[in-house]
Amino acid sequence: MAIALQIICLVFIAAAVVFFIMRQRRAQTKTSAPQTALAVFQVVLCGMFFALCISDVLDFRVNFSYERLAVNIFYCIAFLAIAVYTLFNRFKERAVYLKGVIWADIVLIAVQCFAFPYGTENEFLRVFESIEGAVVFGLLVALLLKLRNVSFGQRSLLAITVLELIVAVENTIVPFASITGDFQAVDIPLNYAALYMRPVIFASLALAYRAWLDRRKI
Repeated sequence: MAIALQIICLVFIAAAVVFFIMRQRRAQTKTSAPQTALAVFQVVLCGMFFALCISDVLDFRVNFSYERLAVNIFYCIAFLAIAVYTLFNRFKERAVYLKGVIWADIVLIAVQCFAFPYGTENEFLRVFESIEGAVVFGLLVALLLKLRNVSFGQRSLLAITVLELIVAVENTIVPFASITGDFQAVDIPLNYAALYMRPVIFASLALAYRAWLDRRKI
C-alpha cells in the first residue's frame, strides 16, 4: 500500500513538472535549460520527501513520528520554494523573492537542528551537530542582511554547504537508529539519501544566488 501511494505521488509530481515546463514555454519566458533542469531536480526531491510524509502517515499505528513528519514537510517547502523561484524567473530580479527562499531554508534549519535534531547517539557528534546548526542558522540570517555583499554571500554559502556535507557524511558512517531500523524497509535507502538533502538545498541556493547577482550585474 505504501509503495503504491508513493508511486502515485511521484506520477502526480511528474505531471506537475510537465505542466510548469509547458506553461513556461507558452508564456515565452526566458527560463534557460539549466534553470529548468535545476527546478525539475528540486521538484523531484520535494516529491521524495512528500513520499516519505505519506509513508509516515501510513505508519501511524506502528511507528508514527510527528517529529519526522514535521521535518519532512519543511524539506518539501524548502525544495518547492527554490523550484518555484527558479521557474517563475520574471519575478526573480527583486531581492524579496530570493529572501523568501532563504527564509524557507532558515526555518528548515531551525526545525531540524533545534526542534527535532538528528537522533545521533554519540555525545560528541550530537554537540558538533548542534554547533554546526547554530553556525549555519547564523550565516543564513547574516546573508539576509548582507545579500548584496558578493564576497560574504558566496563564502557563506560555500561554508554552509561544506558544513552540511560533513554532517551528512558523518551520519552515513555512524548512522543513527531511526535510519537503519525503519519499520518500512523500502524507506531505508531514502533515509540515507535524506542525509544529503541539506547540502543539496544549500548548493542549489548558492547557484540561485549567483544567478541573481549576475542578472543584477553585482
